[in-house]
Amino acid sequence: MNSIKTLIYAARVAALRFTWPLIAAGVASFLLCFSISFSESLDGNRLLTAISTLTLLMVSFLALDLYAEARSLNKLFLPISRAILLLAAALYWIFIPEYESEIIRYVLLSLAAHLLISFAPFSLSDKDADFWSFNRSIFVRILASVFFSTVLANGIALGFLAITALLGIDVPGSAYAYIYVLSHGIFNTWFFLYGIPSQFQNISEQKQKLILQFAQFILFPLVTMYLAILYIYIIISFAGLEWPKLKLTWLVAAFSAPGILCFLLLFPFQLEEKSTWIIKARKYFFIALLPLSLVMLISVYLRVSVYGFTELMYIASAAGLWLSGISLYFIFYENPVLQMIPRSLALILLLISWGPWGALNVARYSQSKILTGLLEKHNLIDKESGKLIIPEPAKAPAKITEPEIIRKVEYLTEHFGIESIIDLFPMQNSVSRPTSTQEAVYFFTNDLNIESENQNSVYYDFFLERTGGTDYIFTIRDFSKMREFNIYNEKTLMITPEIENEKCNNVDLSAYINNLIESRKETDSDSLLQKNSVLKCRTQTRTITIQFKRIAVSIEDDKKILSAADGYYFY
Repeated sequence: MNSIKTLIYAARVAALRFTWPLIAAGVASFLLCFSISFSESLDGNRLLTAISTLTLLMVSFLALDLYAEARSLNKLFLPISRAILLLAAALYWIFIPEYESEIIRYVLLSLAAHLLISFAPFSLSDKDADFWSFNRSIFVRILASVFFSTVLANGIALGFLAITALLGIDVPGSAYAYIYVLSHGIFNTWFFLYGIPSQFQNISEQKQKLILQFAQFILFPLVTMYLAILYIYIIISFAGLEWPKLKLTWLVAAFSAPGILCFLLLFPFQLEEKSTWIIKARKYFFIALLPLSLVMLISVYLRVSVYGFTELMYIASAAGLWLSGISLYFIFYENPVLQMIPRSLALILLLISWGPWGALNVARYSQSKILTGLLEKHNLIDKESGKLIIPEPAKAPAKITEPEIIRKVEYLTEHFGIESIIDLFPMQNSVSRPTSTQEAVYFFTNDLNIESENQNSVYYDFFLERTGGTDYIFTIRDFSKMREFNIYNEKTLMITPEIENEKCNNVDLSAYINNLIESRKETDSDSLLQKNSVLKCRTQTRTITIQFKRIAVSIEDDKKILSAADGYYFY
Protein backbone atom coordinates (compact mmCIF):
# COMPACT_ATOMS: atom_id res chain seq x y z
CA MET A 1 0.00 0.00 0.00
CA ASN A 2 2.86 2.34 0.86
CA SER A 3 4.49 1.63 -2.50
CA ILE A 4 1.28 2.66 -4.31
CA LYS A 5 1.11 5.86 -2.27
CA THR A 6 4.76 6.55 -3.07
CA LEU A 7 4.12 5.95 -6.77
CA ILE A 8 1.11 8.29 -6.79
CA TYR A 9 3.07 10.93 -4.87
CA ALA A 10 6.01 10.72 -7.30
CA ALA A 11 3.70 10.96 -10.31
CA ARG A 12 1.91 13.95 -8.80
CA VAL A 13 5.17 15.77 -7.98
CA ALA A 14 6.49 15.29 -11.53
CA ALA A 15 3.17 16.32 -13.08
CA LEU A 16 2.96 19.52 -11.04
CA ARG A 17 6.59 20.43 -11.60
CA PHE A 18 6.76 19.63 -15.33
CA THR A 19 3.15 19.80 -16.50
CA TRP A 20 3.74 21.05 -20.04
CA PRO A 21 6.54 18.63 -21.00
CA LEU A 22 4.27 15.78 -19.86
CA ILE A 23 1.34 17.13 -21.89
CA ALA A 24 3.51 17.34 -25.02
CA ALA A 25 4.83 13.80 -24.45
CA GLY A 26 1.31 12.48 -23.86
CA VAL A 27 -0.17 14.08 -26.98
CA ALA A 28 2.76 12.83 -29.10
CA SER A 29 2.31 9.30 -27.73
CA PHE A 30 -1.43 9.23 -28.36
CA LEU A 31 -0.94 10.61 -31.88
CA LEU A 32 1.52 7.80 -32.57
CA CYS A 33 -1.00 5.25 -31.26
CA PHE A 34 -3.66 6.89 -33.42
CA SER A 35 -1.43 6.61 -36.48
CA ILE A 36 -0.95 2.90 -35.79
CA SER A 37 -4.71 2.32 -35.79
CA PHE A 38 -5.59 4.50 -38.77
CA SER A 39 -2.42 4.45 -40.86
CA GLU A 40 -4.27 3.72 -44.11
CA SER A 41 -6.61 6.71 -43.90
CA LEU A 42 -4.16 9.34 -42.63
CA ASP A 43 -1.50 11.57 -44.14
CA GLY A 44 1.48 9.80 -42.60
CA ASN A 45 3.99 12.53 -43.36
CA ARG A 46 1.96 15.29 -41.72
CA LEU A 47 1.24 13.13 -38.68
CA LEU A 48 4.91 12.20 -38.34
CA THR A 49 5.82 15.89 -38.57
CA ALA A 50 3.30 16.65 -35.81
CA ILE A 51 4.78 13.95 -33.56
CA SER A 52 8.33 15.18 -34.22
CA THR A 53 7.25 18.76 -33.51
CA LEU A 54 5.65 17.73 -30.21
CA THR A 55 8.82 15.87 -29.21
CA LEU A 56 10.86 18.99 -29.90
CA LEU A 57 8.29 21.05 -28.00
CA MET A 58 8.51 18.70 -25.00
CA VAL A 59 12.29 19.16 -24.73
CA SER A 60 11.93 22.94 -25.15
CA PHE A 61 9.26 23.10 -22.42
CA LEU A 62 11.57 21.18 -20.07
CA ALA A 63 14.49 23.55 -20.71
CA LEU A 64 12.15 26.51 -20.12
CA ASP A 65 10.82 25.07 -16.84
CA LEU A 66 14.34 24.38 -15.54
CA TYR A 67 15.44 27.90 -16.49
CA ALA A 68 12.48 29.54 -14.73
CA GLU A 69 12.65 27.27 -11.67
CA ALA A 70 16.32 27.96 -10.99
CA ARG A 71 15.79 31.72 -11.16
CA SER A 72 12.41 31.87 -9.37
CA LEU A 73 10.97 33.97 -12.19
CA ASN A 74 7.58 35.61 -11.77
CA LYS A 75 4.41 33.81 -12.82
CA LEU A 76 3.92 36.01 -15.90
CA PHE A 77 7.16 34.84 -17.52
CA LEU A 78 6.20 31.18 -17.94
CA PRO A 79 2.76 31.63 -19.58
CA ILE A 80 4.14 34.13 -22.09
CA SER A 81 7.16 31.95 -22.87
CA ARG A 82 5.02 28.84 -23.26
CA ALA A 83 2.63 30.68 -25.57
CA ILE A 84 5.59 31.74 -27.72
CA LEU A 85 6.87 28.15 -27.87
CA LEU A 86 3.40 26.84 -28.77
CA LEU A 87 3.04 29.43 -31.54
CA ALA A 88 6.52 28.64 -32.88
CA ALA A 89 5.74 24.91 -32.87
CA ALA A 90 2.42 25.46 -34.66
CA LEU A 91 4.06 27.60 -37.34
CA TYR A 92 6.85 25.04 -37.71
CA TRP A 93 4.33 22.24 -38.26
CA ILE A 94 2.14 24.25 -40.65
CA PHE A 95 4.80 25.74 -42.88
CA ILE A 96 7.68 23.27 -42.77
CA PRO A 97 8.03 21.71 -46.25
CA GLU A 98 8.22 17.93 -46.54
CA TYR A 99 11.68 17.84 -48.07
CA GLU A 100 14.50 15.44 -47.30
CA SER A 101 16.69 18.30 -46.10
CA GLU A 102 14.19 19.20 -43.36
CA ILE A 103 15.27 16.08 -41.47
CA ILE A 104 18.67 17.73 -41.03
CA ARG A 105 17.06 20.91 -39.69
CA TYR A 106 15.02 18.88 -37.20
CA VAL A 107 18.10 17.01 -35.97
CA LEU A 108 19.99 20.28 -35.48
CA LEU A 109 17.10 21.85 -33.55
CA SER A 110 16.61 18.71 -31.46
CA LEU A 111 20.29 18.54 -30.50
CA ALA A 112 20.28 22.22 -29.58
CA ALA A 113 17.15 21.78 -27.42
CA HIS A 114 18.70 18.83 -25.56
CA LEU A 115 21.86 20.83 -24.95
CA LEU A 116 19.75 23.66 -23.53
CA ILE A 117 18.57 21.30 -20.79
CA SER A 118 22.16 20.68 -19.69
CA PHE A 119 22.78 24.31 -18.74
CA ALA A 120 19.28 25.85 -18.44
CA PRO A 121 19.33 25.95 -14.59
CA PHE A 122 22.75 27.61 -14.44
CA SER A 123 24.42 30.93 -15.13
CA LEU A 124 28.06 31.20 -16.16
CA SER A 125 28.96 32.30 -12.63
CA ASP A 126 27.64 29.07 -11.08
CA LYS A 127 30.05 26.42 -9.92
CA ASP A 128 31.20 23.87 -12.46
CA ALA A 129 30.80 21.22 -9.77
CA ASP A 130 27.04 21.87 -9.61
CA PHE A 131 26.81 21.82 -13.41
CA TRP A 132 28.72 18.51 -13.56
CA SER A 133 26.64 16.85 -10.84
CA PHE A 134 23.35 17.96 -12.38
CA ASN A 135 24.26 16.51 -15.78
CA ARG A 136 25.57 13.34 -14.18
CA SER A 137 22.18 12.91 -12.50
CA ILE A 138 20.40 13.59 -15.80
CA PHE A 139 22.54 11.02 -17.61
CA VAL A 140 21.99 8.33 -14.96
CA ARG A 141 18.26 9.07 -14.93
CA ILE A 142 18.04 8.67 -18.71
CA LEU A 143 19.66 5.23 -18.52
CA ALA A 144 17.35 4.17 -15.68
CA SER A 145 14.25 5.47 -17.49
CA VAL A 146 15.05 3.61 -20.69
CA PHE A 147 15.81 0.41 -18.76
CA PHE A 148 12.65 0.51 -16.63
CA SER A 149 10.31 1.42 -19.51
CA THR A 150 11.79 -1.36 -21.65
CA VAL A 151 11.34 -3.92 -18.86
CA LEU A 152 7.76 -2.71 -18.30
CA ALA A 153 6.85 -2.93 -22.00
CA ASN A 154 8.46 -6.36 -22.42
CA GLY A 155 6.73 -7.62 -19.28
CA ILE A 156 3.28 -6.54 -20.48
CA ALA A 157 3.98 -7.98 -23.94
CA LEU A 158 4.87 -11.34 -22.35
CA GLY A 159 1.60 -11.10 -20.40
CA PHE A 160 -0.29 -10.66 -23.67
CA LEU A 161 1.46 -13.71 -25.10
CA ALA A 162 0.48 -15.71 -22.02
CA ILE A 163 -3.16 -14.62 -22.39
CA THR A 164 -3.17 -15.83 -25.99
CA ALA A 165 -1.40 -19.11 -25.19
CA LEU A 166 -3.28 -20.05 -22.01
CA LEU A 167 -6.71 -18.46 -22.37
CA GLY A 168 -7.05 -18.54 -26.14
CA ILE A 169 -7.83 -14.82 -26.29
CA ASP A 170 -6.30 -13.26 -29.38
CA VAL A 171 -4.49 -10.01 -28.57
CA PRO A 172 -4.21 -7.83 -31.72
CA GLY A 173 -0.76 -6.82 -32.89
CA SER A 174 -1.62 -3.15 -32.47
CA ALA A 175 -1.96 -3.70 -28.70
CA TYR A 176 1.73 -4.61 -28.50
CA ALA A 177 2.60 -1.45 -30.41
CA TYR A 178 0.45 0.65 -28.05
CA ILE A 179 2.25 -0.78 -25.00
CA TYR A 180 5.71 0.09 -26.35
CA VAL A 181 4.63 3.57 -27.42
CA LEU A 182 2.94 4.41 -24.11
CA SER A 183 5.67 2.90 -21.93
CA HIS A 184 8.47 4.74 -23.73
CA GLY A 185 6.48 7.87 -24.52
CA ILE A 186 4.64 8.47 -21.23
CA PHE A 187 6.01 6.23 -18.46
CA ASN A 188 9.62 6.78 -19.55
CA THR A 189 9.14 10.56 -19.68
CA TRP A 190 7.26 10.67 -16.35
CA PHE A 191 9.87 8.55 -14.57
CA PHE A 192 12.70 10.66 -16.00
CA LEU A 193 11.11 13.97 -15.02
CA TYR A 194 10.57 12.88 -11.41
CA GLY A 195 14.29 12.19 -11.05
CA ILE A 196 15.52 15.60 -12.25
CA PRO A 197 17.27 17.20 -9.25
CA SER A 198 16.14 20.57 -7.96
CA GLN A 199 18.78 21.29 -5.28
CA PHE A 200 21.96 21.43 -7.32
CA GLN A 201 24.17 22.66 -4.51
CA ASN A 202 23.49 19.50 -2.51
CA ILE A 203 24.50 17.24 -5.36
CA SER A 204 27.89 18.75 -6.13
CA GLU A 205 29.79 16.68 -3.55
CA GLN A 206 28.80 13.36 -5.08
CA LYS A 207 31.84 11.72 -6.62
CA GLN A 208 31.58 8.30 -8.10
CA LYS A 209 34.84 6.39 -8.30
CA LEU A 210 33.25 4.20 -10.94
CA ILE A 211 33.10 7.21 -13.26
CA LEU A 212 36.77 7.95 -12.58
CA GLN A 213 37.75 4.37 -13.39
CA PHE A 214 35.67 4.33 -16.56
CA ALA A 215 37.11 7.63 -17.84
CA GLN A 216 40.68 6.95 -16.70
CA PHE A 217 41.11 3.31 -17.69
CA ILE A 218 38.74 2.94 -20.67
CA LEU A 219 37.88 6.28 -22.30
CA PHE A 220 41.28 7.96 -21.91
CA PRO A 221 43.30 5.06 -23.44
CA LEU A 222 40.82 4.84 -26.33
CA VAL A 223 41.07 8.59 -26.96
CA THR A 224 44.87 8.35 -26.93
CA MET A 225 44.77 5.46 -29.41
CA TYR A 226 42.39 7.31 -31.77
CA LEU A 227 44.57 10.41 -31.57
CA ALA A 228 47.66 8.42 -32.52
CA ILE A 229 45.86 6.77 -35.46
CA LEU A 230 44.68 10.11 -36.85
CA TYR A 231 48.13 11.68 -36.64
CA ILE A 232 49.78 8.63 -38.21
CA TYR A 233 47.29 8.81 -41.09
CA ILE A 234 47.95 12.53 -41.61
CA ILE A 235 51.73 12.03 -41.55
CA ILE A 236 51.50 9.19 -44.10
CA SER A 237 49.29 11.33 -46.35
CA PHE A 238 51.68 14.28 -46.23
CA ALA A 239 54.66 11.99 -46.81
CA GLY A 240 52.98 10.77 -49.99
CA LEU A 241 52.37 14.39 -51.06
CA GLU A 242 48.62 13.91 -50.74
CA TRP A 243 46.05 15.79 -48.74
CA PRO A 244 44.10 13.60 -46.27
CA LYS A 245 40.82 12.26 -47.65
CA LEU A 246 37.49 13.86 -46.83
CA LYS A 247 36.56 11.01 -44.49
CA LEU A 248 39.11 12.45 -42.05
CA THR A 249 36.59 15.25 -41.44
CA TRP A 250 34.05 12.89 -39.93
CA LEU A 251 36.71 10.87 -38.11
CA VAL A 252 37.96 14.01 -36.35
CA ALA A 253 34.40 14.95 -35.39
CA ALA A 254 33.75 11.42 -34.13
CA PHE A 255 37.04 11.35 -32.20
CA SER A 256 36.48 14.71 -30.51
CA ALA A 257 33.17 13.63 -28.92
CA PRO A 258 34.56 10.85 -26.66
CA GLY A 259 37.65 12.96 -25.98
CA ILE A 260 35.64 15.92 -24.69
CA LEU A 261 33.31 13.54 -22.81
CA CYS A 262 36.32 11.93 -21.14
CA PHE A 263 37.54 15.19 -19.65
CA LEU A 264 34.03 16.24 -18.68
CA LEU A 265 33.70 13.03 -16.68
CA LEU A 266 37.11 13.53 -15.09
CA PHE A 267 36.39 17.12 -14.05
CA PRO A 268 35.44 16.61 -10.35
CA PHE A 269 38.56 14.56 -9.70
CA GLN A 270 41.13 16.96 -11.18
CA LEU A 271 41.83 18.76 -7.88
CA GLU A 272 42.56 15.58 -5.95
CA GLU A 273 46.18 15.13 -5.01
CA LYS A 274 46.57 11.91 -6.99
CA SER A 275 44.74 13.21 -10.06
CA THR A 276 46.46 16.49 -10.91
CA TRP A 277 47.53 14.85 -14.20
CA ILE A 278 43.98 15.41 -15.48
CA ILE A 279 44.48 19.18 -15.90
CA LYS A 280 47.68 18.68 -17.92
CA ALA A 281 46.16 15.87 -20.00
CA ARG A 282 43.13 18.02 -20.79
CA LYS A 283 45.30 20.87 -22.03
CA TYR A 284 47.43 18.55 -24.17
CA PHE A 285 44.30 16.95 -25.61
CA PHE A 286 43.01 20.29 -26.87
CA ILE A 287 46.48 21.21 -28.16
CA ALA A 288 46.43 17.97 -30.18
CA LEU A 289 42.84 18.58 -31.30
CA LEU A 290 43.54 22.06 -32.70
CA PRO A 291 45.69 20.95 -35.70
CA LEU A 292 43.19 18.19 -36.45
CA SER A 293 40.34 20.69 -36.57
CA LEU A 294 42.36 22.93 -38.89
CA VAL A 295 43.08 20.00 -41.24
CA MET A 296 39.37 19.23 -41.07
CA LEU A 297 38.49 22.78 -42.15
CA ILE A 298 40.98 22.74 -45.03
CA SER A 299 39.61 19.37 -46.24
CA VAL A 300 36.10 20.81 -46.25
CA TYR A 301 37.31 23.91 -48.11
CA LEU A 302 38.99 21.81 -50.82
CA ARG A 303 35.80 19.80 -51.30
CA VAL A 304 33.50 22.82 -51.32
CA SER A 305 35.70 24.73 -53.76
CA VAL A 306 34.98 22.04 -56.37
CA TYR A 307 31.51 20.72 -55.57
CA GLY A 308 29.97 23.52 -53.55
CA PHE A 309 28.30 23.40 -50.15
CA THR A 310 25.90 20.66 -49.19
CA GLU A 311 24.13 20.54 -45.82
CA LEU A 312 26.64 18.04 -44.45
CA MET A 313 29.65 20.00 -45.70
CA TYR A 314 28.26 23.15 -44.12
CA ILE A 315 27.73 21.31 -40.83
CA ALA A 316 31.25 19.89 -41.07
CA SER A 317 32.71 23.37 -41.55
CA ALA A 318 30.70 24.65 -38.55
CA ALA A 319 31.93 21.69 -36.49
CA GLY A 320 35.53 22.45 -37.49
CA LEU A 321 35.17 26.10 -36.48
CA TRP A 322 33.59 25.12 -33.16
CA LEU A 323 36.32 22.58 -32.39
CA SER A 324 38.99 25.15 -33.22
CA GLY A 325 37.34 27.76 -31.01
CA ILE A 326 36.74 25.46 -28.05
CA SER A 327 40.32 24.14 -28.32
CA LEU A 328 41.75 27.67 -28.18
CA TYR A 329 39.49 28.45 -25.22
CA PHE A 330 40.69 25.47 -23.16
CA ILE A 331 44.32 26.01 -24.17
CA PHE A 332 44.63 29.67 -23.23
CA TYR A 333 42.10 30.14 -20.41
CA GLU A 334 43.60 29.25 -17.07
CA ASN A 335 40.21 28.42 -15.50
CA PRO A 336 37.88 27.47 -18.35
CA VAL A 337 34.17 27.12 -17.59
CA LEU A 338 32.71 23.71 -18.43
CA GLN A 339 29.39 25.22 -19.45
CA MET A 340 31.05 26.87 -22.43
CA ILE A 341 31.04 23.49 -24.20
CA PRO A 342 27.24 22.95 -24.36
CA ARG A 343 26.47 26.69 -24.50
CA SER A 344 28.67 27.37 -27.51
CA LEU A 345 27.62 24.17 -29.29
CA ALA A 346 23.91 24.89 -28.78
CA LEU A 347 24.42 28.41 -30.16
CA ILE A 348 26.19 27.04 -33.26
CA LEU A 349 23.44 24.47 -33.85
CA LEU A 350 20.70 27.09 -33.59
CA LEU A 351 22.53 29.48 -35.91
CA ILE A 352 23.10 26.92 -38.68
CA SER A 353 19.59 25.44 -38.47
CA TRP A 354 17.73 28.52 -39.73
CA GLY A 355 18.03 31.76 -41.64
CA PRO A 356 19.78 32.73 -44.87
CA TRP A 357 23.08 31.70 -43.25
CA GLY A 358 21.68 28.28 -42.25
CA ALA A 359 22.93 24.99 -43.63
CA LEU A 360 19.88 24.36 -45.82
CA ASN A 361 19.73 27.78 -47.47
CA VAL A 362 23.47 27.96 -48.07
CA ALA A 363 23.48 24.47 -49.59
CA ARG A 364 20.55 25.26 -51.87
CA TYR A 365 22.10 28.54 -53.04
CA SER A 366 25.52 26.95 -53.59
CA GLN A 367 24.23 23.97 -55.60
CA SER A 368 21.84 26.14 -57.62
CA LYS A 369 24.67 28.50 -58.53
CA ILE A 370 26.88 25.63 -59.70
CA LEU A 371 24.03 24.13 -61.75
CA THR A 372 23.39 27.48 -63.43
CA GLY A 373 27.10 27.83 -64.20
CA LEU A 374 27.23 24.37 -65.80
CA LEU A 375 24.18 25.14 -67.92
CA GLU A 376 25.71 28.45 -69.04
CA LYS A 377 28.94 26.63 -69.90
CA HIS A 378 27.06 24.48 -72.43
CA ASN A 379 24.86 27.33 -73.69
CA LEU A 380 21.73 25.73 -72.28
CA ILE A 381 20.50 28.82 -70.49
CA ASP A 382 19.64 32.31 -71.63
CA LYS A 383 21.92 34.72 -69.74
CA GLU A 384 19.45 37.59 -69.85
CA SER A 385 16.35 35.78 -68.60
CA GLY A 386 18.14 33.04 -66.67
CA LYS A 387 15.78 30.48 -68.26
CA LEU A 388 16.58 27.21 -70.00
CA ILE A 389 16.73 27.22 -73.77
CA ILE A 390 14.16 24.53 -74.63
CA PRO A 391 15.01 22.79 -77.94
CA GLU A 392 12.32 22.33 -80.57
CA PRO A 393 10.84 18.80 -80.61
CA ALA A 394 11.96 18.19 -84.20
CA LYS A 395 15.54 19.31 -83.53
CA ALA A 396 17.60 16.92 -81.43
CA PRO A 397 20.30 18.72 -79.40
CA ALA A 398 23.91 17.60 -79.47
CA LYS A 399 25.04 15.10 -76.84
CA ILE A 400 26.47 16.82 -73.75
CA THR A 401 28.89 14.90 -71.54
CA GLU A 402 28.39 16.59 -68.18
CA PRO A 403 27.05 14.08 -65.57
CA GLU A 404 27.49 16.71 -62.85
CA ILE A 405 24.42 18.52 -64.20
CA ILE A 406 22.26 15.46 -63.54
CA ARG A 407 23.79 15.04 -60.08
CA LYS A 408 22.95 18.65 -59.20
CA VAL A 409 19.39 18.30 -60.51
CA GLU A 410 18.87 15.13 -58.47
CA TYR A 411 20.37 16.68 -55.35
CA LEU A 412 18.35 19.89 -55.52
CA THR A 413 15.01 18.27 -56.29
CA GLU A 414 15.41 15.48 -53.73
CA HIS A 415 16.59 17.78 -50.92
CA PHE A 416 14.60 20.95 -51.64
CA GLY A 417 11.75 19.89 -53.90
CA ILE A 418 11.06 20.57 -57.54
CA GLU A 419 10.61 24.26 -56.65
CA SER A 420 14.39 24.56 -56.38
CA ILE A 421 14.82 24.29 -60.17
CA ILE A 422 11.39 25.20 -61.52
CA ASP A 423 12.38 28.85 -62.08
CA LEU A 424 14.81 27.65 -64.75
CA PHE A 425 11.91 26.67 -67.00
CA PRO A 426 10.22 29.33 -69.17
CA MET A 427 6.57 29.93 -68.34
CA GLN A 428 5.50 29.55 -71.96
CA ASN A 429 6.84 25.98 -71.98
CA SER A 430 4.56 24.86 -69.17
CA VAL A 431 4.18 21.37 -70.68
CA SER A 432 7.90 20.80 -70.15
CA ARG A 433 7.93 21.95 -66.53
CA PRO A 434 8.67 18.88 -64.36
CA THR A 435 6.70 18.01 -61.24
CA SER A 436 9.09 15.45 -59.71
CA THR A 437 12.74 14.45 -59.55
CA GLN A 438 12.14 11.67 -62.07
CA GLU A 439 10.52 14.04 -64.55
CA ALA A 440 13.34 16.56 -64.12
CA VAL A 441 16.05 13.93 -64.67
CA TYR A 442 14.19 12.61 -67.70
CA PHE A 443 13.94 16.12 -69.17
CA PHE A 444 17.66 16.85 -68.77
CA THR A 445 18.82 13.44 -70.01
CA ASN A 446 16.37 13.10 -72.91
CA ASP A 447 15.16 16.54 -73.99
CA LEU A 448 18.51 18.27 -73.43
CA ASN A 449 20.53 15.12 -74.26
CA ILE A 450 22.81 15.32 -71.20
CA GLU A 451 24.61 12.11 -70.30
CA SER A 452 24.13 10.72 -66.82
CA GLU A 453 26.77 8.78 -64.88
CA ASN A 454 25.53 5.39 -66.03
CA GLN A 455 25.83 5.64 -69.80
CA ASN A 456 25.04 1.95 -70.32
CA SER A 457 21.56 2.18 -68.83
CA VAL A 458 18.26 3.26 -70.36
CA TYR A 459 15.69 5.02 -68.19
CA TYR A 460 11.96 5.30 -68.82
CA ASP A 461 9.54 7.34 -66.76
CA PHE A 462 5.81 7.20 -67.45
CA PHE A 463 3.24 9.53 -65.92
CA LEU A 464 -0.50 9.62 -65.60
CA GLU A 465 -1.70 12.72 -67.44
CA ARG A 466 -3.41 15.18 -65.14
CA THR A 467 -6.91 16.44 -65.96
CA GLY A 468 -6.88 20.21 -66.39
CA GLY A 469 -3.14 20.19 -65.81
CA THR A 470 -3.40 19.92 -62.02
CA ASP A 471 -5.67 17.11 -60.81
CA TYR A 472 -6.15 13.37 -61.19
CA ILE A 473 -9.78 12.34 -61.73
CA PHE A 474 -10.85 8.72 -61.22
CA THR A 475 -14.18 6.94 -61.46
CA ILE A 476 -14.74 5.41 -58.02
CA ARG A 477 -18.38 4.33 -58.07
CA ASP A 478 -17.36 0.66 -58.09
CA PHE A 479 -15.12 1.01 -55.03
CA SER A 480 -15.54 1.89 -51.37
CA LYS A 481 -11.91 2.52 -50.40
CA MET A 482 -8.73 3.92 -51.90
CA ARG A 483 -5.14 3.68 -50.67
CA GLU A 484 -2.05 5.39 -52.04
CA PHE A 485 1.11 3.32 -52.54
CA ASN A 486 4.79 3.99 -53.24
CA ILE A 487 7.31 1.42 -54.46
CA TYR A 488 11.07 2.00 -54.75
CA ASN A 489 14.09 0.10 -56.03
CA GLU A 490 12.53 -3.26 -56.84
CA LYS A 491 15.11 -5.61 -58.39
CA THR A 492 12.53 -7.16 -60.74
CA LEU A 493 9.24 -6.21 -62.37
CA MET A 494 7.21 -8.03 -59.69
CA ILE A 495 5.10 -6.26 -57.05
CA THR A 496 3.04 -7.58 -54.12
CA PRO A 497 0.06 -5.30 -53.39
CA GLU A 498 -1.12 -5.39 -49.77
CA ILE A 499 -4.39 -4.06 -48.30
CA GLU A 500 -5.44 -4.38 -44.66
CA ASN A 501 -2.94 -7.21 -44.01
CA GLU A 502 -4.07 -9.10 -47.12
CA LYS A 503 -1.60 -9.64 -49.96
CA CYS A 504 -2.03 -10.45 -53.61
CA ASN A 505 0.23 -13.03 -55.13
CA ASN A 506 3.17 -11.53 -56.99
CA VAL A 507 1.91 -9.35 -59.83
CA ASP A 508 4.14 -9.47 -62.90
CA LEU A 509 4.37 -6.07 -64.61
CA SER A 510 6.52 -7.27 -67.52
CA ALA A 511 3.80 -7.29 -70.18
CA TYR A 512 2.33 -4.03 -68.88
CA ILE A 513 5.70 -2.23 -68.97
CA ASN A 514 6.70 -3.69 -72.34
CA ASN A 515 3.44 -2.31 -73.72
CA LEU A 516 4.25 1.13 -72.27
CA ILE A 517 7.74 1.11 -73.81
CA GLU A 518 6.43 0.08 -77.23
CA SER A 519 3.69 2.74 -77.06
CA ARG A 520 6.27 5.40 -76.21
CA LYS A 521 8.32 4.50 -79.28
CA GLU A 522 5.24 5.10 -81.42
CA THR A 523 3.92 8.28 -79.79
CA ASP A 524 7.05 9.75 -78.13
CA SER A 525 4.83 10.59 -75.15
CA ASP A 526 5.30 9.78 -71.49
CA SER A 527 1.65 10.33 -70.52
CA LEU A 528 0.63 6.80 -71.45
CA LEU A 529 -0.67 5.32 -68.22
CA GLN A 530 -4.26 6.38 -68.80
CA LYS A 531 -4.23 4.78 -72.25
CA ASN A 532 -3.42 1.34 -70.86
CA SER A 533 -5.90 -0.68 -68.88
CA VAL A 534 -5.49 -0.72 -65.13
CA LEU A 535 -4.24 -3.88 -63.46
CA LYS A 536 -6.18 -6.09 -61.10
CA CYS A 537 -5.17 -8.72 -58.59
CA ARG A 538 -7.01 -10.91 -56.11
CA THR A 539 -6.48 -11.49 -52.38
CA GLN A 540 -8.35 -14.13 -50.41
CA THR A 541 -11.39 -11.89 -49.92
CA ARG A 542 -11.33 -9.06 -52.44
CA THR A 543 -10.19 -7.73 -55.80
CA ILE A 544 -7.70 -4.86 -55.90
CA THR A 545 -7.61 -2.48 -58.86
CA ILE A 546 -4.20 -0.88 -59.39
CA GLN A 547 -3.98 2.59 -60.95
CA PHE A 548 -0.46 3.94 -61.44
CA LYS A 549 0.37 7.65 -61.34
CA ARG A 550 3.99 7.03 -62.32
CA ILE A 551 6.21 4.13 -63.29
CA ALA A 552 9.98 4.49 -63.58
CA VAL A 553 11.89 1.65 -65.26
CA SER A 554 15.61 1.30 -65.85
CA ILE A 555 17.18 -1.18 -68.26
CA GLU A 556 20.70 -2.31 -67.43
CA ASP A 557 22.39 -5.05 -69.44
CA ASP A 558 19.02 -5.87 -71.06
CA LYS A 559 17.42 -6.44 -67.65
CA LYS A 560 14.40 -4.33 -66.72
CA ILE A 561 14.22 -3.05 -63.13
CA LEU A 562 11.33 -1.24 -61.47
CA SER A 563 13.07 1.87 -60.09
CA ALA A 564 9.95 3.48 -58.67
CA ALA A 565 6.19 3.41 -58.92
CA ASP A 566 3.35 5.15 -57.15
CA GLY A 567 -0.39 5.29 -57.52
CA TYR A 568 -3.58 4.03 -55.87
CA TYR A 569 -5.19 0.78 -54.88
CA PHE A 570 -8.99 0.81 -55.29
CA TYR A 571 -11.08 -1.85 -53.58
